[in-house]
Amino acid sequence: MGGSDVQYNYPDQPSYGEGMADALKAQVELLTGQGEFAGIAPEGLKGLLPLEEDIRRETAQTDTDILRQTLLGTTTGGGEQEVTYDDQGRVIRGYKEAPKYEVRQRIFQRELDIETGRPIGEGLKEVPSSDRMSVTRVGSYEIGGSTFPVDGYYRFELVDPEGEVVAFAQEDIVNNEAGTRADPQASYDAVVGELFSNMEGNEDVPADLVESFRSNYETAGTLSGLDDNYARVEVPQGEGSPIYLTDENGEIIQD
Repeated sequence: MGGSDVQYNYPDQPSYGEGMADALKAQVELLTGQGEFAGIAPEGLKGLLPLEEDIRRETAQTDTDILRQTLLGTTTGGGEQEVTYDDQGRVIRGYKEAPKYEVRQRIFQRELDIETGRPIGEGLKEVPSSDRMSVTRVGSYEIGGSTFPVDGYYRFELVDPEGEVVAFAQEDIVNNEAGTRADPQASYDAVVGELFSNMEGNEDVPADLVESFRSNYETAGTLSGLDDNYARVEVPQGEGSPIYLTDENGEIIQD
């Protein structure tokens, strides 16, 4: 194959210094409104500032609107979006969980094998919440052909919104009249009775909270008001604090 006779003529390239000089000249002309920029910005860069200010203001508002839509959601059907403000004009996007009191219902008893009814190991262990219904229903265990009631105790603790125990009650597990089996309901009633005694007149326990528990107990026989002695017992107090809408810098948006 023969070589090509085509020749290429490249334009002269400015040196590095010449290129820098041209760039600096263009910057000066933009600042002063001269040269090629005389018709575009006759007042120089200063004359463009009001236009840039308007653009930045609109861009900032657009960013805020997009953030508000992202956090609060959009509307459908052309309706207006309902936004909640506080008395200082801050946008509220939600509320934190209200502070609450909780009754920890703890049961300690001899660990039993559910299938054989025989004790496992020595001493008492706290019964996990998931096992309470099955374990406490066993009520007794056998050794050498003799039946013994499950031994242990119930401990109920009233915990305030700060996580502090402000009242508690502890009672041994109650047995049936024959003394052969533990009686879960009688045990529950005994510890609840003591808890009421320790809550009433306690300056750390709101009176309306005690009345709420008592109403539940008189109606359903449980502190929760549900048909389950071991249901979670929580009572909110007041309202949760507001969560404010913030911009990308973490500043609270205020209209």
